[in-house]
Amino acid sequence: MLIYIAGKVTDLPEHIYKTKFDNAEHGLLLLKFKVVNPLKLPHNHDKSWKEYLREDLKALKKCDGAFMLYNWKDSRGALIEHWFAKRYNKTIIYQPNYIS
Repeated sequence: MLIYIAGKVTDLPEHIYKTKFDNAEHGLLLLKFKVVNPLKLPHNHDKSWKEYLREDLKALKKCDGAFMLYNWKDSRGALIEHWFAKRYNKTIIYQPNYIS
């Protein structure tokens, strides 16, 4: 199963959000998932929030599911990714809030 990681990035220090996404990726790989970490996607555009989201949604559309980091509800982008995953009948896995 190919799974996309979604969570809060905006307004967090880079080392914090990178650690959260990297830890999630590592854990999912240990569970034998194939993983799309949006922080590692090649973003060749004007670097606007909308362009990041557009490319991330293209990547999510190719996935079987989404892994929602515990802080996803605090992120406008992750809320959209969650809606998108539901709209396209993707499997959604929620990270427990006691694991970060």
